Amino acid sequence: MIALIRKYTWLKWNPLNMFNFSAQLGLPTLSKITNLTDVQLFWGNLAYIILFLVLGLLFFRRREV
Repeated sequence: MIALIRKYTWLKWNPLNMFNFSAQLGLPTLSKITNLTDVQLFWGNLAYIILFLVLGLLFFRRREV
């Protein structure tokens, strides 16, 4: 994935790259691999949380669980 992020810069915003947030807080040099700052990772995580919560609510609103 790291090689693909270098080739395609838009891939740095994929949800799997957002898992690196806690690791990047401990190792600031990880920002060279993720190509995102800590602030960008924070807002990206927040955006994906909201997106997946809304999608979950839309898909499971009609089902009885």
